[in-house]
Amino acid sequence: MDTTKNVTSVEIVKISRENVNDIQVKTDTVLKEYELNMIINNTIKRKFICTNTSIKQLVYGHLFTQNYIESASDILEFNYDEAKSSVYVIIAEEAFNKCKDRIDKVDILTTGFLYNDGSNKNFDDNKKDEVKINNFIAIMDNSKKILEGNNLFTETGCVHSAGLAFGDDIKYFETDIGRHNAVDKTIGRALIAGDNLKDAILYTTGRIPTDMIKKAVRASIRIVATRASVTYDAIKIAKENGIKLIGFSRGERVNIYS
Repeated sequence: MDTTKNVTSVEIVKISRENVNDIQVKTDTVLKEYELNMIINNTIKRKFICTNTSIKQLVYGHLFTQNYIESASDILEFNYDEAKSSVYVIIAEEAFNKCKDRIDKVDILTTGFLYNDGSNKNFDDNKKDEVKINNFIAIMDNSKKILEGNNLFTETGCVHSAGLAFGDDIKYFETDIGRHNAVDKTIGRALIAGDNLKDAILYTTGRIPTDMIKKAVRASIRIVATRASVTYDAIKIAKENGIKLIGFSRGERVNIYS
């Protein structure tokens, strides 16, 4: 399940480890940030601080969750120049016209900003029926798996994980220095594969504020579980959209907020 095995952006550094009784010289594994440039239709430019894995999945997921595109088919061309750390994307004219009217054409350094139209709602009223969870044991087990399956976190303590489950089993798993990027990579992977995200459960190790829950709204995901905390405003948005929001999914219990 771990996708971090191809990560090359780690370094071994010498450190001084101190406590009240002792000072020791040791080494530590630390993460190197990867700066990725994204150019949309040769006009809009964005920069990501991320890890150097699953670049295509990150871009597809980001464009979708930030409401640039409606589906993977809106991306007409995708070219990744690894030597220049740059991705060149051509999206359909209708999608491009929609996003260029509301996004300033400036470079923004980001691990997760919200560039949508401000809407909190995506589901039709007839699809906001009560979401039922049949297997809370699977929820807790999967929350544990996405943390334990992240070897890069074990090495550095510097990355987040995200996963998508269809049924009880995690199908897609991603990691990144930014929790938004990890979620975007995971959603991007499902988007490229053509999966129906309405059937998915989203897992993350990161906290869930409004910008994160809106990614789930945008993707029509009905269940979101995190090992971390959620905000009051995220709970409101989850309730408005019929999303089951689960926090502090650790051990043998969870907090259900909506």
